[in-house]
Amino acid sequence: MKPLITTLLAIGILAGVIACGTNGNAQDVPDAVLGNWEGKLKVQAMELRLVFRFAKTAEKVTAEMDSPDQGTTCIPVSNVSVNGDKLAIEVSTINGTYSGTLSPDGNTVDGKWKQSGMEFPLEMKRVSELTKLNRPQEPQPPFPYQTEDVTFKNDPAKIELAGTLCIPTGDGPFPAAVLISGSGPQDRDEFLLGHKPFWVIADDLVRRGIAVLRYDDRGVGKSTGDFGAATSQDFATDAFAAVKFLQSRGEIDRGK
Repeated sequence: MKPLITTLLAIGILAGVIACGTNGNAQDVPDAVLGNWEGKLKVQAMELRLVFRFAKTAEKVTAEMDSPDQGTTCIPVSNVSVNGDKLAIEVSTINGTYSGTLSPDGNTVDGKWKQSGMEFPLEMKRVSELTKLNRPQEPQPPFPYQTEDVTFKNDPAKIELAGTLCIPTGDGPFPAAVLISGSGPQDRDEFLLGHKPFWVIADDLVRRGIAVLRYDDRGVGKSTGDFGAATSQDFATDAFAAVKFLQSRGEIDRGK
């Protein structure tokens, strides 16, 4: 399962710089598949939604794929074809293909998603409205604490890290925590599969009187540097730079 998830996550950066409403390399979309299609990849105990969106007007053709649980949208579909009841879709940006059989009513496709040497069954259904993410645990304003976007330097590495500092209201100085991500490139919220666990954790801690700094990994988001070339020791120096930054703030208790 991990290679599939890693591959899909890796395309988020590429897809993020492509404007929605572009048509990739698709020259046309067969009328039989116009509209929105939604399905779920089921891998072991995990489900990951995939969406295809096809539309065309006299001015343009739109053929795009979304992975909403990963917050990735507008991945260009490079080719769409229908031969009888057989549908074939190519998404060359992520080395993925989808092929299947249209149901007699034309509203369901029984097919398979293939990517990076792996193959998974995937049933796609035509939908009038796409399913919206429900994340009730995400913190909602107004917040009973201060939030500040900050930057700090890792001087030995010659990089600048960007993050968010949350500080409790009231008289300080306050104890503080730095949230450090695990494996793989992560942003300050540790966004994964539609969830933002670091934001949730930070919100809980700061409400309990603990200041929290969370930051984008080097080479991710607004932080500079090269994630792929970094070692565990390099990441440790990033965390140390975060601690030093907190110690420089007057609102923070240097001993806690």
